[in-house]
Amino acid sequence: MGSADQKDACTGLGGIGFVGSCDDTDTGWKIFGGLQFNKNWGVEFGFVDLGESTANGTVFGAPATAKAEIDGFTVFGTGTVPLGEAQKFALFGKLGLLAWSIDTSATVGGFPATISDDGVDSAIGIGLKYDFTERVGIRAEWESFIDVGDSATTGESDIDLITVGVVIWFGPKSANAGSGKPTSSGKPIRCKGYGCPE
Repeated sequence: MGSADQKDACTGLGGIGFVGSCDDTDTGWKIFGGLQFNKNWGVEFGFVDLGESTANGTVFGAPATAKAEIDGFTVFGTGTVPLGEAQKFALFGKLGLLAWSIDTSATVGGFPATISDDGVDSAIGIGLKYDFTERVGIRAEWESFIDVGDSATTGESDIDLITVGVVIWFGPKSANAGSGKPTSSGKPIRCKGYGCPE
């Protein structure tokens, strides 16, 4: 759960004679799952709700309202750098795609209009995570979805999403856990706790 900012949603409204208020921030949230191939590389798939932007005022004196709602499906490749000897903290970055869907509606002088569109655009993100246990952690992250929308229909906007959420692991976190493969010191890796073979 977090905050979504449709950064360009209110840009250009004055050019169509709009006078009033425009709010381009809203609550955003997401749910995701994925695979961690090793301690550094992984992949994530998810659904994200980027909230809605709203405008209320007049267009050349006529009462006007408008809103745009955006959500979509994401896929990211992730890179992670564990920190410290215990490696409970880690920095991560991600690069991927958003398959977005936009629903817009507006009413001017009592006359309604709606436009819907969908497409695919790029996305990036960075964050910090902390593992409480082998199975439960928390992470905070910033994601940016770039040029979401269609300039000819819904208009385009970069969208920032800042979230904090709980992460639950299922299965071993490292592909080498319990494998007995040697480390740089020549000693085999020993697996202890959750996710280890019996």
